[in-house]
Amino acid sequence: MRFVNLLGVSWALVFAFCLFACGDAGSSAGDGDTDCHSSSEDSRSSSSEKSSSSQEPSLPSIGVQNPGSGIGTCGPEKDVVEKDSSVKWKFTKSPEIEMTSLASAKISWTFEGATPGTAFAKGLGGFNQMVAYALSGNHTASLVISMRDSTYNLTCSPVHVNGDPITGCKCTTEATSVDYTKGVPATWTVTGCTSASNLLTYNWDGVDGGETFTKSFYTPTTSYAPVLKVGNTDNTVIDVTCAAGKVTEGPEYEIVATGNAGAIRLPAGSTMVALKIDAPNSTVFCNVDRSDSPSGALNGSVNNVVIDGSDYISVSMPSGTLVNGATLEFDIDAPATCGVQ
Repeated sequence: MRFVNLLGVSWALVFAFCLFACGDAGSSAGDGDTDCHSSSEDSRSSSSEKSSSSQEPSLPSIGVQNPGSGIGTCGPEKDVVEKDSSVKWKFTKSPEIEMTSLASAKISWTFEGATPGTAFAKGLGGFNQMVAYALSGNHTASLVISMRDSTYNLTCSPVHVNGDPITGCKCTTEATSVDYTKGVPATWTVTGCTSASNLLTYNWDGVDGGETFTKSFYTPTTSYAPVLKVGNTDNTVIDVTCAAGKVTEGPEYEIVATGNAGAIRLPAGSTMVALKIDAPNSTVFCNVDRSDSPSGALNGSVNNVVIDGSDYISVSMPSGTLVNGATLEFDIDAPATCGVQ
């Protein structure tokens, strides 16, 4: 029992000593809030700071290497050029990039297959460069922009350099108006292409083909023309404009009587007209008002039979053409009143 009391006294003395030591330390520091837990808290704080400082920052402050996204883009002023002609390459900054930040930038261009092959500059004047190509084909370029502590590497969009020219191409169609309900496709043909190099490719609407292109339609459309690209063995590729056609859902107009009684007013362009009677004389006539045609003449065709030369025209059609249920395709250059007889 005496042993237990002595042990309790010993613990009381230790506790009192701790209180005295803590209070003395707090008064010497001038901070009455200091307690015995401060050292352990300092230790935990120090440990936390060490843990935080060991985490890597998201971007280092020196020597940042960026793929180029965000600063802008580079490419040729024209996507397709002719061999031996000058090509302008340019850099286009992103909207969020301030122009002043580019004023002291170091610029390094590399042009594959060009003369000159490289260009080095500083400041805004270096962002546009002129080069030339002696060889046809696709050519690429790259751009390195160094700004303060960051370097941006950009891959530019390519330029296509044509070789031997292709000339004389014409793309036409017999049917400038198509009634898709009849299930008859429209056909386009390219003719007249010449080049010093062999002509190898005809690409219609993104698909390689030959000199003719056929397309079926399933809905009406006011105007359609295929996209035609013609190429040769010297890497030349040109766009050829094709004649446009209109796709209808059945005839747009009807002629229900012969002579002037059944004549109808047709607009300029391509129009599909259904016959609801027989025309015994197999003749189509059209009259154009001089206010609609300054030349006073009407030009065009009916089912590919040419009509031209006057303000009033009359043309004989092949036998069996102008019968009840037939469809006529008018393609005229001015509004006119047309009928059959």
